[in-house]
Amino acid sequence: MSDIRLVKLKSGEEIIGDVTVLDDNVIIDKKRFEKLAPKLHDLDIRFRCSISSVLVSDEYMELLYYAGCREVGIGFESADDEILEVINKAGKATTDMHRNAVKLIQKWGIKAKVYIITGLPGETEESIEAVKKFIEDVKPDKWICLLFTPYPGTPIYRNPEMFGVEILHKDFKKYVQSYPSKSHLNLKKVSNGKLLATNVELEKRFEHLYHWLNKLNPESMEYSSFNG
Repeated sequence: MSDIRLVKLKSGEEIIGDVTVLDDNVIIDKKRFEKLAPKLHDLDIRFRCSISSVLVSDEYMELLYYAGCREVGIGFESADDEILEVINKAGKATTDMHRNAVKLIQKWGIKAKVYIITGLPGETEESIEAVKKFIEDVKPDKWICLLFTPYPGTPIYRNPEMFGVEILHKDFKKYVQSYPSKSHLNLKKVSNGKLLATNVELEKRFEHLYHWLNKLNPESMEYSSFNG
C-alpha cells in the first residue's frame, strides 16, 4: 500500500494511469480482503481482478466495488457442463453458476469478463455453439478466447488418457500461445479411444469462434499476451 501511495504522490495523475499488482489469491481469503478493501478505497484507485464463479455474491461484489474494483474476470472456459465436469472445474462450477455470476457482477456496476478456452477434453461442435449462445444470452462486457494447451505439471498433461487427450509432441518451445494459435493434441472418446477431433480441427474451431466473437463486438474482445 505504501508503495502505491508513493507512486501516486510522485507521479501525478497525468503520468501513470495503471499500477499492476499480481496476486492470484488476493480475494480468495475473504477475511484478508475485508481488511484490505478499506485501504484500497482510501487510495482511490481502480483495479480489476479475477474470481471463481462459486465465490460471487452480493456481499463480495459490494466489497469489491467499494475497494475500487471495476472489472471482474471469471474462468468460464466452456458452456458445456460435461466439459466442466471432465476437467474438474474449480468449485464444481457449472454454466448456470457462470451465468448468475456475470449478472451479479454487472448488477454492482462492475464489468464482467469471461475467459473462454476451446479445444478442451470432450469438446464437440455443439460445445462451440453453446459458448455462442451463452455470450449472446448473458452478454458479458468482455471476453478472452484461447486454445487449450496441456502444460507440463497439469493433470491432463500427466494423465492424458484419462481425459481422452493424445498429446502429439512435447516440444515445449512450441507451446507458447501466440496468434494464430496451434493445437498440440487430438481429442478422443475416453471409453473406446475413438477420435473426436484432430489438432487441425481444433484449430479451425478456435478460429471460427475467435472471429465470431470479434465480429459480434470488437470492443468486447480483449487480447492477452497469449493470443496477440
